[in-house]
Amino acid sequence: MEKTKYLPLVAPLGSLGKWFFTSRAIFLDSSAFLSTVSPGHVISKLTLVSIALALVACSTFAEQRSWLFMQSVGGIEVGTPLQSETGWLLPVRSDVSGLRTITAKPSTLNSGLSCQRIEAEIEGDAIFITIFTGVAGGGRSSVCPSVLLGHPPAGKYSVFYRSLNETPVSIGEVSIGF
Repeated sequence: MEKTKYLPLVAPLGSLGKWFFTSRAIFLDSSAFLSTVSPGHVISKLTLVSIALALVACSTFAEQRSWLFMQSVGGIEVGTPLQSETGWLLPVRSDVSGLRTITAKPSTLNSGLSCQRIEAEIEGDAIFITIFTGVAGGGRSSVCPSVLLGHPPAGKYSVFYRSLNETPVSIGEVSIGF
């Protein structure tokens, strides 16, 4: 049976280690890295924290997208609302990869983006939706899902795309509860 050797890469991290590493030190399997890492090689705490924060930011950061961005990736349209056990769902057709024409010819390709979420707000007889994108991966898709509207009163609603510091843009009308 072969023994695995470990090379210490970081001195004990104190309280920082509790958050990121249970052993308060990082070790690499020497069989994989023996030729590239010399014994006693130390990574600074600042470098380690920078790497950890970058990984966390990439995996959870979501960016609200402007109307101009949505047009550059092919546009957006809404379908007929569907009633579900949790409330009304508004189908949204959009693909932030820029590979599909929805309402506009795409002018931007984004292979590294996913549609992370859609937010909807109902104000009177208007529905405002906003799309947030993030880094692709982990089973996330560039195709946007339907958005849950909850249980709004029956009626006709105008649907708008709204992003920060922009005037909302009309993208359609839907009827709920008819």
